[in-house]
Amino acid sequence: MTEQEFSIKSEQLKSSCSSFNEFKSKVDELVKNDPVLDEQGNVCTIEIKSMFFNKENVKMETKEIQELVEKSIQASVASEMAKYAPKKETPRGEFKSMGEMAKAIMLLRKGGQADPRLALYTKAPSNWQSEGTGTDGGFAVPPVFVPEIKDVPGFRPTVLPLFNVEITAGNSIEFVVDETAPWNTASGIQAYWGAEGAQKTSSKAALTSKLIKLEKVYALVNATDELLEDAPRFEAHLTRKAPQVIQAKIDNALINGTGVGEPLGLLNAGSKVTVTRANASQISVLDLTKLKSQVLHNDISELAFIASPTAIAYMEYQQFAGWTGVIGERSPNTMSPVAYMLGIPVISSQFAKALGTSGDVICVNRNGYLVGAKGSTPKFDISRDLYFDYDMTAFRFVYRLNGLPMLNTTITGGDGSTTYSHISVLS
Repeated sequence: MTEQEFSIKSEQLKSSCSSFNEFKSKVDELVKNDPVLDEQGNVCTIEIKSMFFNKENVKMETKEIQELVEKSIQASVASEMAKYAPKKETPRGEFKSMGEMAKAIMLLRKGGQADPRLALYTKAPSNWQSEGTGTDGGFAVPPVFVPEIKDVPGFRPTVLPLFNVEITAGNSIEFVVDETAPWNTASGIQAYWGAEGAQKTSSKAALTSKLIKLEKVYALVNATDELLEDAPRFEAHLTRKAPQVIQAKIDNALINGTGVGEPLGLLNAGSKVTVTRANASQISVLDLTKLKSQVLHNDISELAFIASPTAIAYMEYQQFAGWTGVIGERSPNTMSPVAYMLGIPVISSQFAKALGTSGDVICVNRNGYLVGAKGSTPKFDISRDLYFDYDMTAFRFVYRLNGLPMLNTTITGGDGSTTYSHISVLS
């Protein structure tokens, strides 16, 4: 009989017995003839205590027993329901870390037993790589890993944050630009003085469409089995080094890019203004003021200096040689040894030119360079098939970005001779 049936029969026996010994004897006989079984079919041991034979408490005891029975039934039902309920993924797609997932892929490739968690991220093979398909035939990192990649140390370009990056979901972005200066009398919107009652002259805006096709910058990391076996070390290395390489590539292109398959860099812009330095191989206060004065801007906060470490070192030294008030004080929050020059922030870049050569110091209007990007961080994929015969796994970071100056050419000033731009470079 079941536990519930025993409860009912024992209560009936209790009401018919005059003593505890009589009650116990009848219960023992009942259990002997019809053992009490639990939910799994196991025989239960019945222990009868004299305190349960207090007839004054029969009503209370019956209620308590019923509650226990109901709780037991509820627990049994919940246990059975759990067997058929869909399993929920644990945090990070059931992998503790990206390194643990990489190790599982390596073990599978070496002929080991497949980790069932990999089935969640297996993609069907195809004959080519195409946009939107991720890693064909490989394993995509679970979406829950994205925060781990998004904020990795190293993906903090020093030049890119200067500009307003337009994020797009597509592979191109269009900008509409009016390149005419307010004082230009040859084209664009014009203003006229007019006599009372005279016919007015019309004009129209000279707008230029600039379509930026996003280019791909990537890092393909081939990891050996030996490296993968040490998952924590591999994870730290991969998430640090690959974004650092992408950062360097972006910084270099924004300054030195040719515009072919990469951004058109500041130094190769057709609209840059070149300022001749006062003394060869040196930088003077006059040089800096000229650079600043020939960059079009509405407010000084739009401007920034980009300089090489050697150029910054030279200028920093000059504050002890008469450049009082030119270089600002050090600040722990800046990305360069000096906070500002002539009230303009200074950014140190390894890709600005060496001291004394053209491009060692650049002044730029941050709103005068157009940048488009697909997302704010690289896309990350893993493939175990690409280098199967080399005992390697490929880890790929891909980022789409492009940029170019707003102006195609320099703008002649209102004096008819001085040229201006959004970019000025020390020769």
